[in-house]
Amino acid sequence: MKIDKNIHYDIVNLFKEEKKVGFIDEVGRGSIAGDFYSCCVVMNKDWYDKDINDSKQIKKEVMCQLADKIKENVFNCTLGIVTVEEINTLKNLDVVTALSFQRSIHFNHDKKPDIIYIDGQKNKYFSSALSNSLGKDIISKQVNWVVHGDSKVFGIACASVMAKCARDIYMKALHLKLPYYGWNTNAGYRCKKHWEGIHKHGASEYHRMYLIEKFINDNYYRTIKNTTKDIL
Repeated sequence: MKIDKNIHYDIVNLFKEEKKVGFIDEVGRGSIAGDFYSCCVVMNKDWYDKDINDSKQIKKEVMCQLADKIKENVFNCTLGIVTVEEINTLKNLDVVTALSFQRSIHFNHDKKPDIIYIDGQKNKYFSSALSNSLGKDIISKQVNWVVHGDSKVFGIACASVMAKCARDIYMKALHLKLPYYGWNTNAGYRCKKHWEGIHKHGASEYHRMYLIEKFINDNYYRTIKNTTKDIL
């Protein structure tokens, strides 16, 4: 991980001021099946572990071991989950993302952060989602958007690991119910085995149907069926 020194300096100063700092990342945005997950990790002291990085850079065998270590060392962490049913109703991933972020903060209850760092580009739906749920006072809180934040900000990397671990467990549980799609390895993302399962068995209640309808056509399938590696 290549830490952004300027952001890290600002965060350390916030800890010195006894501020609670929240870090948010999501997983499952590009998936065509399963719920959407995000995590808000709240820290109130400086802590670092060299083994923790962007979840995409971590071997899945150790992901949840690192998640346990994170839970032991942070002030609080909570998930924000948007269900498949909600995703199929909203049909807008930016709105889904904002709602998930909002829930991850809301469920912190009395351990809400004073300042927030979020992975990615600014989401125009985020402020309105927070305002509707928590009241206008939350808008006065400083929100910082960091592109590729999961590889620059340690707290965002922690949120990435927590969200990834939780969603992988959820997708593996779904795989036990419906083993046709390879969700234990592809986590619901588009790949050869997933598409073959859809073509053979049809879509399930856990699929994001508006995305299935968008992608499932002959040209796309001819491209994807040559893919041999599951995508995580």
